[in-house]
Amino acid sequence: MFARQWIGGLLVVVLGAATVSCSGVEGTGNGTGDAVRDSATGAPRDTGAASRDADQEVVTMFDRYRRALEQGDGATAVEMISDETVDYYRTLAELGATAGPERLGELPALDRYNVAVFRTISTPAELEGMSGREAYVLGVEEGMVNSAAIARHDIGEVTVQGDEATATVLRDGEKGPFEYEFARSGDTWTINMMPMVGRARSAFAMMAEQQGLSEDELIFRSVETTTGTRPDESIFDRP
Repeated sequence: MFARQWIGGLLVVVLGAATVSCSGVEGTGNGTGDAVRDSATGAPRDTGAASRDADQEVVTMFDRYRRALEQGDGATAVEMISDETVDYYRTLAELGATAGPERLGELPALDRYNVAVFRTISTPAELEGMSGREAYVLGVEEGMVNSAAIARHDIGEVTVQGDEATATVLRDGEKGPFEYEFARSGDTWTINMMPMVGRARSAFAMMAEQQGLSEDELIFRSVETTTGTRPDESIFDRP
């Protein structure tokens, strides 16, 4: 279970601008991302020479990713997300183009929210045939994916195991209950958002329960915050 002060932060990382429902939950951090830090104290951590290069590559990539989101630069940010994350956005585009209430009703609320956002910032016809990379770039450019929470987080201890890495999340020096996960693609590190998406699915349902809202009501409110347009149940109709 997540402590209340972390639920909003996790959702903002995954939901981008959908923060009205999480207002006041996430605190602020210094957002520097410029050093590998000890997960307990937040102080710069002295890694061994053998691992320092890989650790720093992850930290540097995370900082570049954060800057790209701050600038709304989807074309740059998409180069730093994992293939698994790209596949998720391709699936969202496919659902946005074709799915009806029966199929969408089987999905976690977080995924229904994402589909609803795509149908609000685009159209099913435009989503048809859209690649995962194109869908992600659209999400960045339209504010669905932004730096609101990532700017508040620091990278803590980085653990590299082969072509995968994890980094603890720090907020004001406090270790969070989740980690960022990374995957190496060739010579480049990428951020894998899918483990965090899985955790956010649970957090979204918890947020609805805490606020006494149905999941659909939280979806509609969050879509309105992200896009400026409040949908209703027809957003889930088959195109």
